[in-house]
Amino acid sequence: MIRSRKKRILVLGAGLFQISGIQKAVNLGYEVITLDNKPENIGHALSHQSIHCSTVEIDRVYQYARVLNIDAICTFASDAAIPTVSYICDRLNLPGVSHDVAVTMTLKHLFRQFMHNHCLPHPDFVVAAEVYDVMDYVRQMDYPLILKPVDSSGSRGVFKLNEYEGPIFLKKMFNEAKRYSRLGQVCIEEFIDGVEVGGDGFLLQGRFKALFITQKYMNDFVVTGHRLPTNIEESDKLRVISALEQCCRAIGYSDGPLNFDVIAAPQSVYIIEMSPRTGGNGIPQLIEYASGADLEAATIKMAFNEKIDIPLHGNMKGCGSLVYGNSKSGYLRNIASRRVLKEKIEEIFFVHTDVHIGQPVDAFEHNGNSMGFVLFSCRSHDEYKEIQCRIRHALAIEVV
Repeated sequence: MIRSRKKRILVLGAGLFQISGIQKAVNLGYEVITLDNKPENIGHALSHQSIHCSTVEIDRVYQYARVLNIDAICTFASDAAIPTVSYICDRLNLPGVSHDVAVTMTLKHLFRQFMHNHCLPHPDFVVAAEVYDVMDYVRQMDYPLILKPVDSSGSRGVFKLNEYEGPIFLKKMFNEAKRYSRLGQVCIEEFIDGVEVGGDGFLLQGRFKALFITQKYMNDFVVTGHRLPTNIEESDKLRVISALEQCCRAIGYSDGPLNFDVIAAPQSVYIIEMSPRTGGNGIPQLIEYASGADLEAATIKMAFNEKIDIPLHGNMKGCGSLVYGNSKSGYLRNIASRRVLKEKIEEIFFVHTDVHIGQPVDAFEHNGNSMGFVLFSCRSHDEYKEIQCRIRHALAIEVV
């Protein structure tokens, strides 16, 4: 008797924000293969097989996928991996977002141009590889301006200019942003004033089967946490939903996960970014605790073209996340253990630390340098602020 093998899924990325999805794929009974360029990443220890290769090396990843005869491919919380996932879906005829759509959604300059071409609300913008090519245009833009690499994520290389301070300073900031771009291009866009929110949703046939809008907590452009339920009014929630669905219809994305950052301004809803994936910073776990909706499991099943079921329990439970790091670079001398944190703060229901005592850590200047995140129950904005203060104190981070 010949036994049929387990269905096989290739997961791109095995870092902090992929761990939960990898574990769920294993628990669902699939054979899981993880791939990224960091063999020490903890997600590899959870999978059945791991591959040492960058997720952006499309041709190499495609060869691995073909040789391994995979049945599905996906990623979690990684914009960089999305074009590779979509390319392999197209080449191997697997369920997933098409490559053209994925590239447009994940490259900031292409997404801005798409919004412009379809007359969807967007800030004035210009894209360049050299700042002097667009200096005259930038001078006449309305300040403040935001500079961002066209192909980065996690707030890497994002800067705000409150006023024009001359060509030398502009060039300096432009080149700082450009350092984080593999394509060597920077998008300069006008700052939109309003309430910025984020979150995750899941689309089926062009409509949201589930959508969760979070209140975002930020230090400049670094995301330090999220809270559910959101801080915006029901009327603004409906405007956000309508804007996201309209944009997804226009771009041709109808089925799968969606992570988004949106500014709800008085006159319009501006989609800053959206990507066909689940979010990082513990957002999927926060959503599952608050509502019972498991968007990571839905993402995995969608990759196999299996029936999607997203059960929701009744009232949403209030909860929040704290994403933490250290203000200065150095070597980690001390950090509280998960056990100690949970003993000291009873509201905590999940802790993930991505660093170990003795290892070097970088300053928390963007979300790529976070040291971990903590999820906890809370009932209001004020309670969120009070609990996150206690958590920061209990973490007892010491870097030398």
